[in-house]
Amino acid sequence: MLANTSNKTGVKTTFIAGERAELTVFVHGLLGRGRNFMQHAKELRSLSNSLLIDMPNHAESSWTSEFSYLETAELIVAAVKEHPAFEAARGKIHMLGHSMGGKAAMFIALLHPELIKSLIIVDIAPTHRPNSENYFVRLIDKLLALDLASLESRAAADQLLQVGIPDAAVRTFLLQNLARKTGNGFYWQANLQLLRDNLDSIMGFNAPAGAVFNGPVLWLAGEKSNYIKPDDFNVMQLLFPNTVSVTVPNAGHWVHADNPTEFDRLIHEHINANSN
Repeated sequence: MLANTSNKTGVKTTFIAGERAELTVFVHGLLGRGRNFMQHAKELRSLSNSLLIDMPNHAESSWTSEFSYLETAELIVAAVKEHPAFEAARGKIHMLGHSMGGKAAMFIALLHPELIKSLIIVDIAPTHRPNSENYFVRLIDKLLALDLASLESRAAADQLLQVGIPDAAVRTFLLQNLARKTGNGFYWQANLQLLRDNLDSIMGFNAPAGAVFNGPVLWLAGEKSNYIKPDDFNVMQLLFPNTVSVTVPNAGHWVHADNPTEFDRLIHEHINANSN
């Protein structure tokens, strides 16, 4: 395993070596980080190298002054191209994106179809979903309201968040963004204010005009999730005509965490079928 931060892009990447030159690039969702996919990347080692991306404005990647999927996509592409594994993987790159990362992955495939062998999109559609926005406004506002200057421990932060965020799993997920300063005190690694200010853009999707990705696409939906609607399939087919849609049982929006066994099986099957 080799981790490196690109000096040019500021995008943190973590490399998991596999047995083939194929390269699977994992792109996480809003308020996540690349290491959320660590175990899944390790499970892929017989088929592919893996590159875990910390998206801009998240985890150990640099912050930007504005948000757009165009800028996000180009920064990720630049980080992938800078990695030593890129040259051997030309024409053999699989992009896997969850939620916000799924939209970034779709944007990359539409902008740079020559780079991408196949796509795996997890529980998101190339559409605007305003209902999700209010949920994330509430979550981010709770995080921003924490008085980090007086915070003594991560456990104390968890306790303070219980009233507004009763789900322990959600709190654990969110608090991975809380980092300890050198010495005393805490800070947010994610650019919370920028993300909150741009939630409408994050929840939207304006595809590049006339762009189509004709490569194979595996589109995974969580059985218990409401992020994908029946009418989204028509939009997906217009942009990605070679799409296979699969509903993952016993899974909500975080498909890879809720049913990791089936998630890994489907990913293996897709990459194996679309390897050179």
